[in-house]
Amino acid sequence: MGFEERRMNNKIPDGWKIVKLGEVADFINGRPFKPSEWSKNGLPIIRIQNLTGTSSVINYYDGSYEQEYYVDKGDILLSWSATLDIFKWEKGPALLNQHIFKVKVKKEILSDNYFLYYLKTILQELINKTHGTGMKHITKPELLKQEIRLPPLPTQKKIAAVLEKAEKLREWRTEADGLTDKFLKSTFLEMFGHPLSNNKNTPKEILKNVINIIVPTRDKPKSFTGNIPWVTLPDLTDSIYIGESKYKLSKEEAKPTKTLLFPKNTVILSCAGSLGKIAIAKKEIYTNQQFYGLVCDERIIIPEFLAYQLLFFGEDFFRNIGGTSTLTFFRKEIALNIEIVISDLEKQQKFAHIVQQLEQIREHQTQSRQHIENFFNVLMQRAFRGELEAK
Repeated sequence: MGFEERRMNNKIPDGWKIVKLGEVADFINGRPFKPSEWSKNGLPIIRIQNLTGTSSVINYYDGSYEQEYYVDKGDILLSWSATLDIFKWEKGPALLNQHIFKVKVKKEILSDNYFLYYLKTILQELINKTHGTGMKHITKPELLKQEIRLPPLPTQKKIAAVLEKAEKLREWRTEADGLTDKFLKSTFLEMFGHPLSNNKNTPKEILKNVINIIVPTRDKPKSFTGNIPWVTLPDLTDSIYIGESKYKLSKEEAKPTKTLLFPKNTVILSCAGSLGKIAIAKKEIYTNQQFYGLVCDERIIIPEFLAYQLLFFGEDFFRNIGGTSTLTFFRKEIALNIEIVISDLEKQQKFAHIVQQLEQIREHQTQSRQHIENFFNVLMQRAFRGELEAK
């Protein structure tokens, strides 16, 4: 459907119009910052992983740069490669790499916040327009011709203000979820101390003496029609447990890849890409090659106890054991020789019981979060149809 035809078929309130993004905003691409340019000081380089929270590793650049690559607090950023999403940068000065657009709206006709919320409503439409057989991306020309409903500027600001208030509910829900995580981590520290500093002088053991390790194959299944989760990094959630995934396999589909089934209660540890991500299998699962499966000898170590102390190690620890700051993989032999603490089994079981109880609370929180998300999404749809203004 062409632009004019869509304009005629879209009913919009009086005073509104439909325009293309290229008419109301500029999309400024970042530039590649090579590892040879990284430094320990200077301005942080924003990567997609930093926006999405999949990596906490920050690289810096202290050389000269063009002003167009400079980002400050409040700027709108749109990641256009691998992960398509829109963000408001909430930190201080930084520099932009080549997989992210900085969006400069024409403020005399378009509100920053209105634009931000509107783009969130059409993200799926944009994702459907991505290209590439490997790393999916959307082109700048495709973005520029995307349409946006544009009410008068005062109306835009009113709509954005309503949506900001609604978004506070989401933030409060996220804060409550974060308190659950903080409680579990503080409980672990109180019971066992920090596993790296071992400030409670707990006995230590190397990992290979208390677990069996499962290494998935690199081959990707040809089809996904079964009911056994095939877990990849994007499937991980805030929960310490994993039992669902986007793709699911049957045992017959898994056979050609020779990948092994992870039994229930396997601790999965990401060893490639984003390092040090942890989860416990709630049921039998398969994973791709980005994980090792750690099957605990539960006469010695309980899965929840192992999972939480590995969480304390953090991404930097797993990056460093790979031998270089730029490596995004560590070998099975290195994983097996990680030194961990081994506490009294009864004490471990007590901690595991606390984790399981908190997980039940988290499930209720997840349902609450979903209700809030649904409410917010409906509110956004109504806002951009002009229904809020009509009330």
